[in-house]
Amino acid sequence: MMVGDHCAVLIRGQKADDFSKGERTREEITDLMAGGEAMAELEAELEQLQADA
Repeated sequence: MMVGDHCAVLIRGQKADDFSKGERTREEITDLMAGGEAMAELEAELEQLQADA
């Protein structure tokens, strides 16, 4: 964030997010880069599978 004023985050070659400097916190960016959103979806899916079992 210190060298640019606009960022795009790719996950598996697909644009996951596109934002200007100041629109996301450092924590939001690192969570996105670490796959936090995908992990949350996976956890919810696993919980649903366990509830259905």
